[in-house]
Amino acid sequence: MSRKDYVSAIIENLEKHSDLMTPQLRGLLSEVKNNLQTMSEEGFLQRTDGVVTQPASEQTVDAKAPLIQLAGVQDELKRLADANEAVRPELKSAVAQLEGLIGSSESYFPE
Repeated sequence: MSRKDYVSAIIENLEKHSDLMTPQLRGLLSEVKNNLQTMSEEGFLQRTDGVVTQPASEQTVDAKAPLIQLAGVQDELKRLADANEAVRPELKSAVAQLEGLIGSSESYFPE
Protein backbone atom coordinates (compact mmCIF):
# COMPACT_ATOMS: atom_id res chain seq x y z
CA MET A 1 0.00 0.00 0.00
CA SER A 2 1.41 3.35 -1.01
CA ARG A 3 1.58 6.26 1.41
CA LYS A 4 -1.12 8.06 -0.57
CA ASP A 5 -3.38 4.99 -0.37
CA TYR A 6 -2.69 4.75 3.36
CA VAL A 7 -3.82 8.35 3.90
CA SER A 8 -6.90 7.74 1.74
CA ALA A 9 -7.77 4.66 3.82
CA ILE A 10 -7.48 6.66 7.05
CA ILE A 11 -9.80 9.34 5.64
CA GLU A 12 -12.32 6.70 4.56
CA ASN A 13 -12.25 5.20 8.07
CA LEU A 14 -12.80 8.65 9.58
CA GLU A 15 -15.66 9.37 7.19
CA LYS A 16 -17.51 6.29 8.45
CA HIS A 17 -18.16 8.35 11.58
CA SER A 18 -19.22 11.53 9.81
CA ASP A 19 -22.52 11.53 11.72
CA LEU A 20 -20.52 12.63 14.79
CA MET A 21 -18.68 15.40 12.96
CA THR A 22 -19.44 19.03 12.35
CA PRO A 23 -20.27 20.05 8.77
CA GLN A 24 -16.94 21.91 8.61
CA LEU A 25 -14.98 18.80 9.58
CA ARG A 26 -16.90 16.64 7.10
CA GLY A 27 -16.22 19.23 4.41
CA LEU A 28 -12.51 19.32 5.14
CA LEU A 29 -12.22 15.53 5.03
CA SER A 30 -14.08 15.52 1.72
CA GLU A 31 -11.81 18.24 0.35
CA VAL A 32 -8.66 16.38 1.37
CA LYS A 33 -10.03 13.16 -0.12
CA ASN A 34 -10.83 14.92 -3.41
CA ASN A 35 -7.38 16.54 -3.50
CA LEU A 36 -5.75 13.15 -2.94
CA GLN A 37 -7.68 11.65 -5.83
CA THR A 38 -6.40 14.29 -8.22
CA MET A 39 -2.75 13.94 -7.12
CA SER A 40 -0.29 11.49 -8.56
CA GLU A 41 1.64 9.34 -6.10
CA GLU A 42 4.78 11.31 -6.94
CA GLY A 43 2.99 14.63 -6.42
CA PHE A 44 1.67 13.44 -3.09
CA LEU A 45 5.13 12.38 -1.94
CA GLN A 46 6.62 15.73 -2.99
CA ARG A 47 3.97 17.62 -1.00
CA THR A 48 4.35 15.47 2.11
CA ASP A 49 7.99 14.40 2.31
CA GLY A 50 9.08 17.32 4.51
CA VAL A 51 12.06 18.16 2.32
CA VAL A 52 12.85 21.87 2.23
CA THR A 53 14.89 23.59 -0.44
CA GLN A 54 14.93 27.12 0.96
CA PRO A 55 15.92 28.76 4.24
CA ALA A 56 13.10 28.83 6.80
CA SER A 57 12.70 32.57 6.38
CA GLU A 58 11.87 32.04 2.69
CA GLN A 59 9.89 28.82 3.01
CA THR A 60 6.13 28.99 2.55
CA VAL A 61 3.66 26.50 3.97
CA ASP A 62 1.33 24.79 1.54
CA ALA A 63 -1.94 25.08 3.48
CA LYS A 64 -3.66 22.73 1.01
CA ALA A 65 -1.16 19.91 1.52
CA PRO A 66 -3.16 16.89 2.74
CA LEU A 67 -1.15 16.23 5.90
CA ILE A 68 -1.15 19.93 6.85
CA GLN A 69 -4.93 20.04 6.52
CA LEU A 70 -5.34 16.84 8.55
CA ALA A 71 -2.94 18.08 11.21
CA GLY A 72 -5.13 21.17 11.55
CA VAL A 73 -8.14 19.08 12.62
CA GLN A 74 -6.28 16.38 14.48
CA ASP A 75 -7.11 17.77 17.93
CA GLU A 76 -10.81 17.98 17.06
CA LEU A 77 -10.78 14.41 15.78
CA LYS A 78 -8.97 13.22 18.92
CA ARG A 79 -11.53 14.88 21.20
CA LEU A 80 -14.33 13.32 19.16
CA ALA A 81 -12.71 9.87 19.31
CA ASP A 82 -12.07 10.14 23.05
CA ALA A 83 -15.65 11.21 23.74
CA ASN A 84 -17.04 8.28 21.73
CA GLU A 85 -14.43 5.64 22.54
CA ALA A 86 -16.89 3.23 24.16
CA VAL A 87 -19.30 3.17 21.22
CA ARG A 88 -16.88 3.85 18.33
CA PRO A 89 -13.52 2.19 19.05
CA GLU A 90 -12.74 2.09 15.32
CA LEU A 91 -12.82 5.90 15.25
CA LYS A 92 -10.19 5.96 17.99
CA SER A 93 -8.11 3.55 15.90
CA ALA A 94 -8.36 5.74 12.79
CA VAL A 95 -7.33 8.80 14.80
CA ALA A 96 -4.36 6.87 16.23
CA GLN A 97 -3.29 5.99 12.67
CA LEU A 98 -3.55 9.66 11.72
CA GLU A 99 -1.50 10.70 14.75
CA GLY A 100 1.16 8.15 13.83
CA LEU A 101 1.25 9.36 10.26
CA ILE A 102 1.55 13.01 11.24
CA GLY A 103 4.12 12.14 13.87
CA SER A 104 2.31 13.38 16.95
CA SER A 105 2.10 10.02 18.63
CA GLU A 106 5.23 8.62 20.16
CA SER A 107 3.67 5.23 20.82
CA TYR A 108 2.21 4.44 17.38
CA PHE A 109 4.30 3.08 14.53
CA PRO A 110 2.40 2.35 11.29
CA GLU A 111 3.65 -0.61 9.28
